[in-house]
Amino acid sequence: MANKIQFEHKRKFDKMMRKLNKTEYKTCDKCSYDILDDDGDVMEHICTPLVYSATIQWHDNKEIRDNMFIKIGDIEDDDDDIFFYMENEQELKEAYRDDFHEWKILDCKQIDY
Repeated sequence: MANKIQFEHKRKFDKMMRKLNKTEYKTCDKCSYDILDDDGDVMEHICTPLVYSATIQWHDNKEIRDNMFIKIGDIEDDDDDIFFYMENEQELKEAYRDDFHEWKILDCKQIDY
């Protein structure tokens, strides 16, 4: 019986060592969170939203506004400071174009929010 238990522990240990030596890193597409746990399984997590401070220009009157917060992620009740919500970073890139919306981004940088 003792040999069977020792064998099972050795088998689990060897499996763990193989995983450690072949560590893969996968990250969430939205928040870059490392989503693999120690066993190599995908972990559930709540995405940390990406927030950017942007300088924008309105098309109609050419007014330029600084520090306009743009969030990539879900709308939340306590996001009173957010100027505009986007689905993904591709949409953020599109916001530099003149035909994006009533405004366009002139400059943008990610911030801690």
